[in-house]
Amino acid sequence: MSNDAHICTLFEGDYHYGLGAFLNSLVNAGFSGTVWIGYRGNIPEWVNKYKTETSRDTFLIEKNIKLVFIRQENPVHFTFQKPDFMLSIWDNYCPDAECMYYFDPDILLKTNWSFFERWASHGIALCEDVGSPYSKTHPIRLEWVDYFSKKGATLVPKDNYYINAGFIGLRKSYKSFLADWKYIQSLIQEDITEQNLIGVKDRSYCFHMPDQDALNIAKDRTAHPLSIADKNAMDFISGGYIMSHAIGTPKPWKKNFLKHLLQTGNRPSTADRLYFKFTRNPIDLYANKGLKYFFSLINLKTAIFLGRLIGA
Repeated sequence: MSNDAHICTLFEGDYHYGLGAFLNSLVNAGFSGTVWIGYRGNIPEWVNKYKTETSRDTFLIEKNIKLVFIRQENPVHFTFQKPDFMLSIWDNYCPDAECMYYFDPDILLKTNWSFFERWASHGIALCEDVGSPYSKTHPIRLEWVDYFSKKGATLVPKDNYYINAGFIGLRKSYKSFLADWKYIQSLIQEDITEQNLIGVKDRSYCFHMPDQDALNIAKDRTAHPLSIADKNAMDFISGGYIMSHAIGTPKPWKKNFLKHLLQTGNRPSTADRLYFKFTRNPIDLYANKGLKYFFSLINLKTAIFLGRLIGA
């Protein structure tokens, strides 16, 4: 296993809870390396106990996981900044890194880190989205073809996969994929005014999820090899063992699970349950909020129990 692995992520506001749980899952997975964290607002209080003497923005967890916080000034939604952030880290901080990964901060790892390293050795590592598949003749994809032909960019749908933009892993030799993802986003942004939103209009609009749509377009344009895991890779369907992605809102750290069950009929998800497994060790996200943690856990367990009777 490499001791020089590099991960990127972006967070702001209460997403620090997701970030902390993600980092705890990295420890559990046996990760060793550097996590580059782009952020707006404040560095979370829970990280202060891991501060190093070398820098006010660098922290060390379990002696082998270095956290580097990098303030982001661009007001555009973080979903638009993923490829740009990865490229800036690769170019300015670790140009010799052989591989780079990006994870959204609401993802948790379920398997060992060596699996991810082997995965990225087969090609650009990607995950199928909950909304997949989109056939090669899907009207949205054909609208993409028309749109980019007018922009002078070639696009030919190559498969039926629709990819989730919450994760990507790629080797240095495939770095140009990030540049093309960034380029595609820049073309889309020319016609989008709501660049501080994660979703634009509804899915009938051809760029409802601009960053994710751009990733899928870059996927269709690339000549690099791809390694695409199915929906269970993010626990969108049963049988997953790789990671769990808490898509949608509210997030596990904000969700009233019992209320959500009664209002929607939906039981707590695998990602909801897994979040509480990774909230206390080694990073204690609720060190000064014991009652909040206790009542949230009771709320979760009650919803799980009742969900067996009435949930979907």
